[in-house]
Amino acid sequence: MNDELQLKIEQYVSGSMSELEAKDFEQLMAESDALNTAVNLSKKFNAHLSGTVDDSAASKNEYTKELRFFLESEEAQELKEKLHTIQLERRLPHLRTKRRRVAFIAAAAAAIFVVSAIGLLFQAETGPDQLFATYYTANDLPFVITRGTSNALLERGATAFYDQEYTNALGYFEQYEASTEEPEIALHLYKGVALMQLERYYAAIEEFEIVIDSDSVDATKGFWFKAMAYLKSGDVTNAEYVLKDIASHVWYYNHEKAKELLEKLD
Repeated sequence: MNDELQLKIEQYVSGSMSELEAKDFEQLMAESDALNTAVNLSKKFNAHLSGTVDDSAASKNEYTKELRFFLESEEAQELKEKLHTIQLERRLPHLRTKRRRVAFIAAAAAAIFVVSAIGLLFQAETGPDQLFATYYTANDLPFVITRGTSNALLERGATAFYDQEYTNALGYFEQYEASTEEPEIALHLYKGVALMQLERYYAAIEEFEIVIDSDSVDATKGFWFKAMAYLKSGDVTNAEYVLKDIASHVWYYNHEKAKELLEKLD
């Protein structure tokens, strides 16, 4: 984007254009998705500079945690202050010199991470990876160790699972499964999630199918985790297919969440 167009964006966002100039600029915006995106991002950036941005609607997960941490850092604050000062100076005609243009370009280049972080913060729920980060939680899993259950392999597997040591967890779970004739159906959910986290999606879905085909009270959880596996793998088509099945049955686990997620995938 050239320097002149960047200046027009600043003038439009700050409200310093005449009514006629604003209408002409809005016509350009209507004809260019890239320009429209740049204007919207500039509005968010300026709101962030002034401290009036409302990011409460942005998702709160690990994906956005680091973005917020950076935006609140001393480095980000210094970059924003530098760019804010130069933006104000550029709006004064007698200061729009070649030296000032070079300074603005340098500051804008330094602040690109700030701008990108703000943009990502508000777009954090758009892709399959981000939606998975938002909607997947291990809290949806039933307890694999129930009252009266006492097995060292199962306990070690559960400990490794919650420590996110999924390969070790699988090893313990498989040893436990081989040692008992009737393992808890929840075991297949844990195995499936571990396989999913290891990106072994086909094997994960096979475990979830075992749960779905069971007569367990947790049977419909198999559908939810199957949808999560498809989502994490990037297979949005099959994820939507499973989610529609969940959404069409009010007694299925996470029925309302499935409807909500479907809207975001559309």
